Amino acid sequence: MIKSGLALATALTLAATFPQGAQARNWTLQQETAGNSFYDDYWWWPYGDPTHGTVSYQSEANAIAQNLSYVDKTTGRFVMRMDSDNFVSPSSEGRASVRIHSKETMRDGLLIIKISHMPIGCGTWPAVWTATTQTWPIGGEIDIIEGVSATSTSSTSNLASLHTTDGCGIPEGRYQNSTGYSYQQNCAYQPGCSQRFSQDNTFGAGFNKAGGGYFAMLRDTASGGNGISVYFWPDSTPKSQIPSAVRAPPGAAPRRVITSPYDLAPGGDNNTVNKLPDKTYDWGIPAAFFPNTAPGATFEGAQCEMDRYYDADHTIIINLSACGDWAGQVWSQSPGCAALAPTCDEYVRNNPHAFEDARFEIDYIRVYGSQNSQGAGSVILGKGRRSRRPGPVTLVGSVLAVSLLAGLWAF
Repeated sequence: MIKSGLALATALTLAATFPQGAQARNWTLQQETAGNSFYDDYWWWPYGDPTHGTVSYQSEANAIAQNLSYVDKTTGRFVMRMDSDNFVSPSSEGRASVRIHSKETMRDGLLIIKISHMPIGCGTWPAVWTATTQTWPIGGEIDIIEGVSATSTSSTSNLASLHTTDGCGIPEGRYQNSTGYSYQQNCAYQPGCSQRFSQDNTFGAGFNKAGGGYFAMLRDTASGGNGISVYFWPDSTPKSQIPSAVRAPPGAAPRRVITSPYDLAPGGDNNTVNKLPDKTYDWGIPAAFFPNTAPGATFEGAQCEMDRYYDADHTIIINLSACGDWAGQVWSQSPGCAALAPTCDEYVRNNPHAFEDARFEIDYIRVYGSQNSQGAGSVILGKGRRSRRPGPVTLVGSVLAVSLLAGLWAF
């Protein structure tokens, strides 16, 4: 029984805010990528940087030849890095680097990635994201991991972001559905809407010193879905406190994960997720959460009917840029970096050894989706279109999270 008028009002507000008919989603493991399978599951972007960075993205063959892409023989991790040996001519595009795209595309589902080392260095701009294969930003963009100019002495946290066409927004400040806080509220175009993670071990040197960590992005944007969430667990987290779908080594991940809608039944606690009788796991509060709202409703003053903005296949993208539309624009705001060179571009071209730690070390990536291509919330993995230039794709972080709204279980 709901014990107070306030509790009743809360329940009624939630019921009116989120899409009706929310239902449990049953996600099935669609793809797991680790070690050498990155060469099978991803393709290398050999074109110019759409974000105008001081980088020259290399083809797969060139990246392998220059040791910018390889599998570490000791750890088995896939490594993608920026050149740290050569001075770069002012007339060239920039420092040799790597950007990879998944060959398969996904819609709603879970994207899980374990990373042991993240790129650092003045001017660096690493990102892990998903984006529409349509003309940007039609179909939306989700930035899961992103930041700029992280150094061995700086302290910063991850920024997760959404980019959409006009009309989508998120609540401002802090709210109970995520541990982070809103950085920008308007999701349209640039800079998009974003949430800053609350922990400094989620990005850059703090992340690396902690031994890396696990990220999981839940996209549940179809009619009746909860929205977009991003979760994070540092590597130091006791393994018993990390969902098996996230922490299992390659080849040992559970086949299914179930996400459940929030509980609004009389007597239920609206701040906790539903529990299944067996094999359950509460994933906790996400680091970032972008709510899906019912038509005409708002959530803490914001509205985004996500099936209007995320109705397209997404490609998974991992890239390591430098300077450009974000890191270059805020160069003067990083005193430790700005003291080293007048501009980001000059620094990146003339200091090769400063980029010896500008690398991703990725343990694995998993994608869970639905094999039912007909029902609401379905996930379709299909061949991605290799568009040469997907429009002015930009990353200014904002992530997603769900706890009050959804519980997740792995079988």
